[in-house]
Amino acid sequence: VGMLAALAILDRSQDPGKHEAKVQPNTFRKVQAAISNISRAGVGGLGDQVGAHERNKVWISSSATHQHWFSRFMTGIRRRTGQVIKQDKAVTIEVMHAVNDLLEDRWNQETSVQAQLKVARMGLWYNGGFCSALRGEEMLIVEFAGTANSLVHLEPGRHQDPYFYFTVTGPTKSNREAGATFKIPCAGTTKTGLKPGVWATRYINLLRTMGVEGGYLFSKH
Repeated sequence: VGMLAALAILDRSQDPGKHEAKVQPNTFRKVQAAISNISRAGVGGLGDQVGAHERNKVWISSSATHQHWFSRFMTGIRRRTGQVIKQDKAVTIEVMHAVNDLLEDRWNQETSVQAQLKVARMGLWYNGGFCSALRGEEMLIVEFAGTANSLVHLEPGRHQDPYFYFTVTGPTKSNREAGATFKIPCAGTTKTGLKPGVWATRYINLLRTMGVEGGYLFSKH
């Protein structure tokens, strides 16, 4: 009736989860697909073929996961375990300011170069990524040299609205041309009071004191 398959799924359901104490149904139900695929791919896994409309085909399967008892078991376990869904939520400007205040306090407390570098990296990552709308994987392909050279636009009196830009090498969500280089502008200070330009200056200046001249901006230096 599929009892062994059910035991395998129950065993998987007891594994620790990423966000909850136990793994979620969408995770442990993959055992069902694995058993079904192995059974159908093995000798005698599929029986007679039944013709259907046009090119559709129906196979008679002897897999344990296709038994009536097992299908009822899966329905029951899903109802009893439930599903905790972790939805992605947008970062609000209030949350961003709270994060920035924490990082500013941390920056003022640190004295070593390595500790300041870590804080400055987080400050630029959060503030710069938020203000330029770059995604996490896109931040990882930001060049150091091009971004560092753009800090001249933050100098007092140079522009009415000081800015710098992230030099991105590779495709982004809005530019899919592989191998191309794009300049993503970012305000030095936003109208809401965020200061990605300050964090960019801090972070890049620290990297320069360490002798960094090229590579990716957010590499582990």
